[in-house]
Amino acid sequence: MTAVFSKGRLLPAGYKVLSILKICVIINVYAKRKSQRGADALKRRMLFLSLILAASLLTGCGYRTVEQMYAIPRRTEEYTLLQKTIEQAMEGLEFASPTYGDNQQVVQSADLDGDGKQEYIVFARGNSEKPLKILVFHEAEDGAYFLMEMLQMNGAAFEQVDYVDMDGKPGSELVVGRRLSDQMMRVAAVFSFADGQSEQLINTIYAKFFTADMDANGSADLLVLREGETDVSYGSAVLYTYENGSILRSKEIRLSQRIEKMMRAKVSRLQSGETALYLSSSMNDSAIVTDVLMVKDGDLVNLNNGSKLAYSVQTLRNYYLFMDDIDDDGVMELPSLMDLRLGPNQSGEKRQQLVYWYAIDSDGYEIKKMFTFHNVDGGWYLRLDLDAMAAERMAVEKSGSSYTFYIWDEQNESAAPLFTVYSFTGKDREQLATDSNRFPLYRGENVVYAGKLEVGSGIYGITQESLTKDFCLIGVDWKQEG
Repeated sequence: MTAVFSKGRLLPAGYKVLSILKICVIINVYAKRKSQRGADALKRRMLFLSLILAASLLTGCGYRTVEQMYAIPRRTEEYTLLQKTIEQAMEGLEFASPTYGDNQQVVQSADLDGDGKQEYIVFARGNSEKPLKILVFHEAEDGAYFLMEMLQMNGAAFEQVDYVDMDGKPGSELVVGRRLSDQMMRVAAVFSFADGQSEQLINTIYAKFFTADMDANGSADLLVLREGETDVSYGSAVLYTYENGSILRSKEIRLSQRIEKMMRAKVSRLQSGETALYLSSSMNDSAIVTDVLMVKDGDLVNLNNGSKLAYSVQTLRNYYLFMDDIDDDGVMELPSLMDLRLGPNQSGEKRQQLVYWYAIDSDGYEIKKMFTFHNVDGGWYLRLDLDAMAAERMAVEKSGSSYTFYIWDEQNESAAPLFTVYSFTGKDREQLATDSNRFPLYRGENVVYAGKLEVGSGIYGITQESLTKDFCLIGVDWKQEG
């Protein structure tokens, strides 16, 4: 999880990190007021307390209100007991935090057995034949903690940890991915806990894995991606589901590229409502292939097979465009580039481009969603509410740091200016942003973006409010792997 809830509001992940930092600062200040010997002991004890707080805040399994984030737990003696229990169990071991995903803390918490109490899960490493250890601590009726179980497994490092409900019973299953020693091979295991004992439900090799309710039965599934057996083999995917007390394995389906070519993966919805995994992989220097995996008629399928999605993404001036929920409706959209016409003052210049965003349904059909114009160098883009015919008649002219948008008439005889977008960076940027009928679109630290309505804006219902609403910053580098 990347955010916490506070009185019904979603707070950014950085908020909880800041809260923990504040706790640590308080601990250090308080410790400095004590003697050095006492301070060292207090620091160790309080640092552990902050670690426990961080575990409950940062895992995807425990939430705290803002008030609780800043409050020392009322029953600190229980945490002291937990600390001692963990210290005893950790003798000869060292902490070994997972290296990938949302849960990377060495101490995490989740209700594994469904009794309404949080278990504390510690990830460690030792020198035995099975060096990786998962220590699960349970709270007894008297408030004391004890080591409920120690899972031991071979491997070099923990990589990814998830907590999901796969079997529909109380409690969360523990999903652990680890890298094997001296190999790039990875193994994912799923453990279920009941009556103080664990049961391994799944143990399988993987290159990447995802947990989501793919078959819409109300419980999470494990979707595993694997590399091909040879250097020229394509990657593959297989789905593990829990049904009627047993684990079912789907048929293995082929991906469009090797896993090492994968650049971005997101779990989202199709336009028809089904859950799907979207995979973007590089084809060459100018194209990306998008695989869309879903469960259809009980089988795992790749909607890309034999569809138009094979070359769904191109580069925009050496800048990758990936799938994205561009209109914030909870459905993933795929991008495709469209060349614009030359403007009335252009001749022989390189044409600007629009991005055509479309969703797909469970049959692989495209559903038009939106057009956008991306100024990558300027760090902004515009969402454009245009029908296809209007988009085909649009032109964009650049002059310095300003971009003027035109629309040609149906006879292609004249082009009416719609609006202009400016960026001002000098000391007089605020004044320039409001001169000559311009209005601010966004104020940054060292830049002010401004807009101006031109004579043709009224024909298409473009207003100051709509232009401001549709102006967006490119907040992340969409060329990065995600």
